[in-house]
Amino acid sequence: MTTPRVTMTTPPQMSVHFVHNMIKDQIPKEPADFTQALPRHLVFKVLQYLDPRTLAQASLVCWYWKWLCEHDEVWKPKCLRRGWDYGKPEPPYERAVWKRFYQQQVWDLLHPPPPPLNLDNSLNVEEDGALLNSSFDSTGSAGRRSSSGGLKKKSKAASNKPKSYKLGESQPLNVRST
Repeated sequence: MTTPRVTMTTPPQMSVHFVHNMIKDQIPKEPADFTQALPRHLVFKVLQYLDPRTLAQASLVCWYWKWLCEHDEVWKPKCLRRGWDYGKPEPPYERAVWKRFYQQQVWDLLHPPPPPLNLDNSLNVEEDGALLNSSFDSTGSAGRRSSSGGLKKKSKAASNKPKSYKLGESQPLNVRST
């Protein structure tokens, strides 16, 4: 006796076309912009939760999003949360005051001012054996200090010598002819 052969067929309600038609009806035909659909104060509230890098990317969408992302309502809470107060009355007709203030504060944190210059000429700082503050002889040309402390003129032969790229090599490896 032979066993009947069972074939698996997909019922029509589970086909790809059926699922596509079901989903197609639920997705809107045109994409909706939440910045147009929500009131402006809610849009600012949503944008306040974004970090500065994401705000910069969002500002590239269109001019309206750029205007929203640079608005003081978005940047003022970010500054005040970090304890940065503008300290002056905000200009009424100027845009993005708090954003520029935020950028300046971050710049100042990442790039502190250099230490004050020491105007004392007796300080000689050496780095890798080379003198950083060059000495000048009586003619005004730069020289090298010798081991005895006097000035030596640089020889022209030494200045025309090609710079070595690695210890003991006169040319880089990809230029050297072998």
